[in-house]
Amino acid sequence: MGLQAAATHKHEEERRPNRRPWASWRLALIATVGAVLMVTQFSTYTHHFHAHVAKHRILRSLQEQPALRLTFELKRKPMYVHGASTFDVVATPAPMRSSGEKSMVYNGMASFEQGGHTHEYSLVDGTAYYTRRPTGQFDAEGDSGCLPSNSIPPIGSVLSTIQGAATATHLLEPGVVEEKCPGGSMMVFPFAGEDFVLCSRPSSSSWFKDEGFQIFGSDLNINVKYESTAPMIVAPRVASSVLDSCKKVPFGERITPSLPSLMTRSVSEWGHRALRAEKAEWNIFKKAWNLITDNVCGCKGAQRPCVFIAGLSSYDDYGLTDNDPKDYFGSEIALFSSGL
Repeated sequence: MGLQAAATHKHEEERRPNRRPWASWRLALIATVGAVLMVTQFSTYTHHFHAHVAKHRILRSLQEQPALRLTFELKRKPMYVHGASTFDVVATPAPMRSSGEKSMVYNGMASFEQGGHTHEYSLVDGTAYYTRRPTGQFDAEGDSGCLPSNSIPPIGSVLSTIQGAATATHLLEPGVVEEKCPGGSMMVFPFAGEDFVLCSRPSSSSWFKDEGFQIFGSDLNINVKYESTAPMIVAPRVASSVLDSCKKVPFGERITPSLPSLMTRSVSEWGHRALRAEKAEWNIFKKAWNLITDNVCGCKGAQRPCVFIAGLSSYDDYGLTDNDPKDYFGSEIALFSSGL
């Protein structure tokens, strides 16, 4: 019995080393897969980290730069302002009235020329104004008044909207990102019921600075640059009786970006990315792709002539016609529309 037990024990000892290579291969395979997953996850995290660094720089610049120059590019003719498809808006952070003021107020100005007149729009201390004067006569007393506060886009939510933008760089092909946003990060955010893509533009001289950013939309694009000097934006002369009825444009609170909040937000977004539904990731990709490539739906049918029917202010029955005899719909209406 003793000899048999010793032989059995020796036989088991001889068999054990044969199992160790398989265990080593398993450990090596697990380590390799783990390393690949870590590298993959870290590569996606870097996109989120760089995007939040870009937001940190942009939010700081929007509140600290002397002036901002916003170049608007309108893509649809009905949106043109006084016949202009591109125009500049200059904005300056308004001085704080007190050290405890939390609102971030901007003054702004834009000017257009049309029909022999200069049309000026300004925003001063929260009140929006419109002035019209003959072109070239800057000293002439123009017709001025205030604009309804609800006619101004909700600029008070711009800072918080940018702060909450979702990273989209990792969802797009590297070639597309490099073409549309070289060296920058791409983020998607909603504003005033529309979706936009923000492309950061980091400075070539310093990692902690940026040279502006660009926004892509389905109806318009906006290019934002920082100005080293701030123009003087003053309110036009308006009758006191009219001024009393002017309402203030609401503004949002200042946002103070900090390094701890940057790290917390980047890690939080990266962590929630894995928990988000695949549909949500696809929606972010689809929005970003359509906006930066202008790949949007359009009417691709054959062009057909418009049909006019006599309506308001018309006492004569012209029946159905392909022209507008009373010029009721305006002199610049296109007589052909796509897919009508």
